Amino acid sequence: MYTEYQPSHLLAPYIDNYWEFKGNPEYGMRIHILPDGCTDFVFTLGEVADTVEEESLIMQPYRSYFVGPMTKYSELITYSESVHMFGVRFLPCGLSCFTKFPLHEFVNDRISTREMKAVFDDTFVERLCEQEHIGDRIRIVEEYLLSYLSRHYESADSHIVVAVDIINQFGGKRPVRSLIDEVCLCQRHFERKFKYYTGFTPKEYSRIVKFKNAVELLRNTTSPNLLTTAVNAGYYDLAHFSKEIKTLSGSTPASFLSTAPVDIQIVEIPSVAILLIGTGRGYPSLFTEASTTTSHLCNNSVAFSFIVFVDIILLDLYYTCKDNGINLCSIVKNRLLQTYFCGSI
Repeated sequence: MYTEYQPSHLLAPYIDNYWEFKGNPEYGMRIHILPDGCTDFVFTLGEVADTVEEESLIMQPYRSYFVGPMTKYSELITYSESVHMFGVRFLPCGLSCFTKFPLHEFVNDRISTREMKAVFDDTFVERLCEQEHIGDRIRIVEEYLLSYLSRHYESADSHIVVAVDIINQFGGKRPVRSLIDEVCLCQRHFERKFKYYTGFTPKEYSRIVKFKNAVELLRNTTSPNLLTTAVNAGYYDLAHFSKEIKTLSGSTPASFLSTAPVDIQIVEIPSVAILLIGTGRGYPSLFTEASTTTSHLCNNSVAFSFIVFVDIILLDLYYTCKDNGINLCSIVKNRLLQTYFCGSI
């Protein structure tokens, strides 16, 4: 339903991707659009998904819109039987080579192209609607953008381009102070220019890049140990990591985890053993209470057992507290009994 397409090498320095959202979604399906540091031109080639935010502009069919830099997630909901939307996503600093309007004035904003004079006018959507295939739409967009560049090209600010590249390279973990030293600008001047060309302060953009990196790490792991992922993404506190993911995406970290099969493993908890059978079977787990350790459990009959679904966040909290000498045995057992009990064997 949602597909991304890469730009040609001539436009790759400016365009992140082209995307198409087309299909027959379920009624009332909710879609979270995550902040990524980019800006989009959106063309509605049919019915569209409605925005949940009351103050946000409601998009209409067969129109075009500009979506500014996002510092928070946006939620859409589908009420129509079918949707068809096409978008051009510009990289940070990429749009500034086409037009020099201040992006910080459009943060978390969605406006009609009728209200702005920048790159695409409101009639461009008609040309896209005339094409039946996505390849033809992309070809028209690329021909138009290359022609536009030949007539209106303005080089991006080199200081800001360097700063953005450094932030991306370090996954948002580079201190802002070191960026200022790198680009040789005073802090006030640097932050003002950065905000003008990207829509963000350097700190805001670094936060979004770190978030993107964290989501990518989560999507490529099946490990229930979220603390490891948090540290690799640059977060040194699991609570802060979980809060950031929830704030910027509207979802928990566990919701991004890969569902690829994993090897069977034993998570050892005093007097409580949880056997992870593997995510490939829908997260089934065997919870067994034993009077001794896991090794005793594996070699002897068990007192009783029942099927539960393991709370990945809870397991991660166990690992964290174990390292700090905190016993969460009773908390783990009670949480599993109260929340995930499915039936006795």
